[in-house]
Amino acid sequence: MLLSLRDALCGCVTVEVRGFSVERFINLAAYKGLCLRELIRMEDGAARFRVSVKGFRSLRECTRKTRCKARIVGKAGLPFLLFRYRRRSVLALGAALFVCALYLLTSFVWVIDIEGAVRLEEQSLRAFLAAEGLAPGARKSEIAPRMLEQMLLAEFGDIAFAHIQLTGTRAVLRMAETIPTPTQPAADDPCDLVARADGLILSIVTSRGTPMVKAGDVVRAGDILVSGTMQYGEEYGVQYTGYVHAQAEINAKLYYELEFDVPLSYMEKQFTDRRRIVYSLYFGKKLLRPYDPAIPYVHYEKMLFPTRLGLGSEFPLPIVWQREEYREFVPTTVMRTVEQAELLGAEMAKNRVLREFSVDAAFTGMELSFMELPDAVRVYALITTVEDIASERSFQPPTPVE
Repeated sequence: MLLSLRDALCGCVTVEVRGFSVERFINLAAYKGLCLRELIRMEDGAARFRVSVKGFRSLRECTRKTRCKARIVGKAGLPFLLFRYRRRSVLALGAALFVCALYLLTSFVWVIDIEGAVRLEEQSLRAFLAAEGLAPGARKSEIAPRMLEQMLLAEFGDIAFAHIQLTGTRAVLRMAETIPTPTQPAADDPCDLVARADGLILSIVTSRGTPMVKAGDVVRAGDILVSGTMQYGEEYGVQYTGYVHAQAEINAKLYYELEFDVPLSYMEKQFTDRRRIVYSLYFGKKLLRPYDPAIPYVHYEKMLFPTRLGLGSEFPLPIVWQREEYREFVPTTVMRTVEQAELLGAEMAKNRVLREFSVDAAFTGMELSFMELPDAVRVYALITTVEDIASERSFQPPTPVE
C-alpha cells in the first residue's frame, strides 16, 4: 500500500529491457539496491518491470555496462498527470475547486447510524439528537460526543450505555438498553392465578395456594384457578387466614377460530419487454434533475437503485446517484377453481398459526370447513392447542382489625 501511494505521488514507469545480458542487468540493478516490481520475463527474452522515476535514472549505468537497451512503455503518477495538463489552467482550477469542495463536505456529518435500539424508537432518538445539534449536515467541530452521551442517559431511562463515535462523515450511536422491569408481581407479593382465556382444564399441579378448579372443568377468562388466600389451623380447631403468592402449573385445551375469504379471481402482472431507465442526482433531500421524465406506460412498476457517493465507507457524502427503472406490465385477471382456493386457504391458515400463535403452545388439531361464495371461498378454521392458561393477578390483603 505504501509503495502504491509513493508511486501515485512521485510517479513510476514501466520499463522493457532487451539485450544479450538481461539476467546480468537484473542482477546489477539488484546489487545497486533498486526495487524492480512486477518483474516478468517475456517470450523473446526481454524483461519488463516497474520502477520509480528516481530508480529509472539509476538504470543508465546498468544499461551501459551490460549493453542492454531500456525503453519506457508506460508512465503513471501525479507528476506525469500534471505535465500532461500543464497548459490547461481551467482544468487545474476546476480540480482545485473540486478538492476544496470535497474537503469542505468531509468536515460535516452526513450519515447517522443507531445500533442497539430495541424497545426505543429510532425516530425519537434521531429527533433528540437533532435537537441537540447532531443531525445530517452538522459541523463535526461543533459536536461534543461525551456531552451528548450524558444527555441521552439523562433523557432516556431505558438506556444503560451510550457511546457516540465520529468516523469520517459518519456518526454511530452504539447503545445498550436496560433490562425491562418485570410486570408480574414480586415473589413475596400475594397474588391469584386466573385464566387468561376460555378453556378446558386438562391438568393442575399446585405448589402454593388453594386450587379452585380441577381437571375437566371449563373456565372463562378471568376465573380464579388458584387462590392466594389460604386457611390454616382447621385441624387444630383454630382457623386463621394467610395470603401467599400462588404458584401452579395448569394446562388447558384452548380453541381458536379463524375466518377469512380467498377470492376466486386475482390480478397478475404480465411484464413486457418495454422499460425505461431514468437517472437522478440527490444532494441531501433535494432532487437535482433539470426535467421531469414522462413515463409512456399506463401500468408500470418502479424500481429504485440508489448509490451513495463517498470516499469509502467512512466518508459518505450527501450525494446519491439513483437509477430508476420503469417496467411496463399488463394487468391480467386470473381465475382460481374452488379446489385451488380451498388448498390456498388451508395453506394460509397454517401460515397464520405459525406466525400469530405463541411458540409455547402445543397444537393438537385444526379443523377446516369451506363455504363457496359467488366470488370467493370462505375458510373457517377451528384450532385446538394445549397451553399453560394461568396468569398472575396481584391483590391487596385486607387490613387486620385491631
